[in-house]
This record gives sequence, structure tokens and C-alpha cells, in this order.
Amino acid sequence: MRLALLVVAAAAASAAAGDELFESRVRPLLVDRCASCHGQSAASGLRVDSRAALLAGGKRGPAIAPGDPAASLLVQALR
Repeated sequence: MRLALLVVAAAAASAAAGDELFESRVRPLLVDRCASCHGQSAASGLRVDSRAALLAGGKRGPAIAPGDPAASLLVQALR
């Protein structure tokens, strides 16, 4: 749940503040918990090692929807 809240916070933040929050709090968690499948190997085309990669998404589309956490595939998957 902590990860989901951080992702929601990062997605809702402005671009500059969002990048700072993402790099300091969200990215380390994603790298620690998700990067084994969604890092260099990019399972399903999704990488989680940068905010830009989450916005680009994978085969199912963007992983995050800034300003609309309910539409975020990443938040849905975490729930």
C-alpha cells in the first residue's frame, strides 16, 4: 500500500516536483521490487526505472495516469 500511495503522489505532482519525488522516493521502491522483471528485460514492454518509462508504458499502455490515479494501470495492479 505504501508503494501505491507513493506512485499516486508522484503521478499527481507537477512535472518538476513529480520528477524529484519520483527519483527520491518512488523509483528506489520500483527498482527494489519490480525491476527484476520490468527493468532491462522490460517484461510486457514495461520498464519501471524512470518516470518517463512509466508514462510510456508497455503493451497495455501507460502505467501511470498523472492526475488520475484511478486510471493508472500500476495503481490498479498494486491494489
